[in-house]
Amino acid sequence: PTPSIQEIISYRIFDRWGTLVFENTDFELNAPELGWDGTFNGRHMPQAVYTYRAVIRFGDGSKKVIKGDFSLFR
Repeated sequence: PTPSIQEIISYRIFDRWGTLVFENTDFELNAPELGWDGTFNGRHMPQAVYTYRAVIRFGDGSKKVIKGDFSLFR
């Protein structure tokens, strides 16, 4: 069985040009207020494809990098 995720060490979101538009570090799972709200510098970001990279820590102490992309729709 896969060990459960204990914490998110870092979570970063980038626009298509590679600009970092969101970052949060050392936070627990399932806390929506700690996630990205779709803004950057106080402005709503356009509908587009964004990439993410997260480093997560499991209950057994192991770490894993996950990355991918998603589409922002308004």
